[in-house]
Amino acid sequence: MILYLNYEWNSSCVCISTDHGKEYRPCRSVSAFLNKRCQQEGSTLKGRREAFAQIMTARKHIPILTSIRRRELFMPFGPCSSPDAIWINLGAVSDYHPMESETCITFVNGEHLTIPYRYSVVRRQMERSRLYIDFLS
Repeated sequence: MILYLNYEWNSSCVCISTDHGKEYRPCRSVSAFLNKRCQQEGSTLKGRREAFAQIMTARKHIPILTSIRRRELFMPFGPCSSPDAIWINLGAVSDYHPMESETCITFVNGEHLTIPYRYSVVRRQMERSRLYIDFLS
């Protein structure tokens, strides 16, 4: 299972953190990688963004549902076009809690990731992403 994604500019690869370690895929951006994942399910990244935005009346930091059957929805933390954005898979999150001005995310395999975003920001993104999955189910 994919836990989270980020882009590594020095190697021009998407770093895919899974429950079995890290994989690297040559790709020009995380968006290009996500577009390929969406196309495997019969849609495009643009279509998935538009669907979420319309259903959830959202305008920015749009999560991307790449697969409903795998319950794979990637939430961006940071501007989507930023190379520093981290894309966390909602289905891989088991818990999250505040740590001063950051948030610690615990994944289903027990791995932890601390991201530089306030707990309230992370909670809002998690809650609206879960609402979207529930709406589609």
